[in-house]
Amino acid sequence: MPKTMESKLLKGANNLFSYVNKQILALNQSKYFAGIMIIILNIASKFVNIKVSKTMESYLKFSFSRDILVFAITWMGTRDIYIALGMTIIFTIVVDFIMNEESTFCILPESFTDYHVSKLESIAPTQDEIAKAKIVLENAEKFKKESDSLEPQEHETFDHKINNIYNK
Repeated sequence: MPKTMESKLLKGANNLFSYVNKQILALNQSKYFAGIMIIILNIASKFVNIKVSKTMESYLKFSFSRDILVFAITWMGTRDIYIALGMTIIFTIVVDFIMNEESTFCILPESFTDYHVSKLESIAPTQDEIAKAKIVLENAEKFKKESDSLEPQEHETFDHKINNIYNK
């Protein structure tokens, strides 16, 4: 490739990076961006609990929202997009690989993960959970009786009805 073409490409790439950097620095100072991040933080935090595991709480409530939440939190603390992005990447690496017992890169000893998983599974149900379970069982019994009295083509499957109740 001729030197003039190479220098034009380098100059173009430099201009692009300079432009992107200028825009990010402008966002760093923007009160509107801060407001949007606060809104994202409030909305996303309702769906993301940072306790973790149980396959990282279903990949932290379906993955991408967790990363946005972490970015928003770190940006609110630092007011710097580059630092927030770096911290989000570091958080993702630590949580998804280094501290994830199902990752090949996990550094946690098996005794540690076994203890904490068993501790999590041995938590007594709350009164609210018990009440909901009783309602589900009562409804399941009611639907079972109803479905036993109907012809198979006249009703939904028992499992389908139970899933409908449970998902309400």
